[in-house]
Amino acid sequence: MCASASGEGSRLLRNIGSNWVRNVVTAAFGFVTTPYILHKVGDSANAWEVISSWTGVLMLLALGIPMASSKIFATAIADEDGDDLNDAVSASAALYLVVAAMALVVGAILYFCFDAAYVQPVVTQNWPELVEDVRLAFALVVVFIALNFLAQLPIGILTGHQDFVTANVISTVGVLAKLGLIVGTLLVWPSVVVLALVTVGVLLGELIVGLIVVRRKYPQVRIDLRHVNRAQVKKIIGFSIWVLLLNLGIKLCFFVNGIVLGSFGDATDPYQYKTANYLMVMLIEFLVAIGAVALPKVAHLQVKGDMEGIRALYLQWTKVAFSLTLMAGLYLMVLGPAFLHAWMGDKYQPVAGDCLVVLMMSCLLFMPVRGVSIGVLMGLGKAKAPGIVFVFMGLLNLGISLALVVPYGMLGVAYATAVPNVLFAVIVSRISCRAIGLSLTRFVTHVCVRTVIGAIPVVGVLLAMKQLDPKGMPYMVALGAAHCAVFAVVWIVFVYRNDPHIDVAGRLRSLLNRKG
Repeated sequence: MCASASGEGSRLLRNIGSNWVRNVVTAAFGFVTTPYILHKVGDSANAWEVISSWTGVLMLLALGIPMASSKIFATAIADEDGDDLNDAVSASAALYLVVAAMALVVGAILYFCFDAAYVQPVVTQNWPELVEDVRLAFALVVVFIALNFLAQLPIGILTGHQDFVTANVISTVGVLAKLGLIVGTLLVWPSVVVLALVTVGVLLGELIVGLIVVRRKYPQVRIDLRHVNRAQVKKIIGFSIWVLLLNLGIKLCFFVNGIVLGSFGDATDPYQYKTANYLMVMLIEFLVAIGAVALPKVAHLQVKGDMEGIRALYLQWTKVAFSLTLMAGLYLMVLGPAFLHAWMGDKYQPVAGDCLVVLMMSCLLFMPVRGVSIGVLMGLGKAKAPGIVFVFMGLLNLGISLALVVPYGMLGVAYATAVPNVLFAVIVSRISCRAIGLSLTRFVTHVCVRTVIGAIPVVGVLLAMKQLDPKGMPYMVALGAAHCAVFAVVWIVFVYRNDPHIDVAGRLRSLLNRKG
């Protein structure tokens, strides 16, 4: 029993670790390409960011199918019901084809709205030479989103089998290929059209490779559109409706800001805001990687009736998520503006640093809940409550953004995002605890008390570092490494000491004794 639990724990850690590796590579991609794109394509980088905001809304057409499919695949696999799994896979494939076609149709309609609302009043007046490139790039990104729906099927099959390592290898290779192509092609053809072509080409390659890998690793899985089971379609749609609300809230919270700034802010605001928001999105993705692995694992534990195992998983990984948030967040709150300046060079605007601090303060609470609680609730099949909360949060974000963007610009939009973040964290953490029969007092005590106390000396060290007036990326990296070292010592010696789920000091002693 102990060996089995240890093996399951190792598998969970390996899957989360592979997600983290993929996220680190993706973050590195962003760090390299964000300033590179701005320097190579110039002002059209702002148009590229607005295109991403407009077309990102099309992702809502997925109707929550990827997350719903992952839950249903994992349940069928845990039940060892091959026929049910194949029915679910075929139903998902049919639904993906439908939403891909819908994306092309709605994208064509959205093209004219984008042209009237942004291209003609903004691009034509500020950068008339970019008009045709921006229009073509928009059309190509619509094609990318349609392909992206189809690419979710092989990834969903792999993650349903808790085979995150294989899925992440495919994604990581795709990111590296995209990085090489963007850096190389923009040297010769600095254009947003080239960016769009590279994005579409790499995704098409990932789709083909994913289907081949699934065929070879899981030959028992069959995709047969001729025998789509209507009951499975209803099951997926029934669950995915609430996931749709969740995704709608996410889009309103993190991707509509570019539209708001592009329409009511300064013409150069969208890309500047992206530089601050990018760090937040990457950190969120790093933590969502935990929830992505937790979802099929919780579904498996639910089938086995192991609610205590679900509670242990939730406490363990929420504390890890909160710790990681503090490690990155405290650094960004104290030294983040200097980091942005070193990263973006002469393109940096100080207000972007102010936005970063505001966003990060709210994310100290938001990120751990978003990263773990949502995955656990999805695994339990409880998508309704978080979906409703996220939509409310997104609408509140949008309303405050529209009210503050004109008088306060980017900083007003940042505050509009921060307020709903905090509300979301409080409400969803309570919902999650109720869903798994965990007292809120136990949750807060286990996750927060030692981590908050441990953060105090870390903040003191960061404030001392700030007095050095750091400048330049090598200096910022060196200070970041020193900060991580101090953080690790405090967490090993104090925060994780004798933790029932994460006794790091005990594991280190065991490892040293084994070597001795």
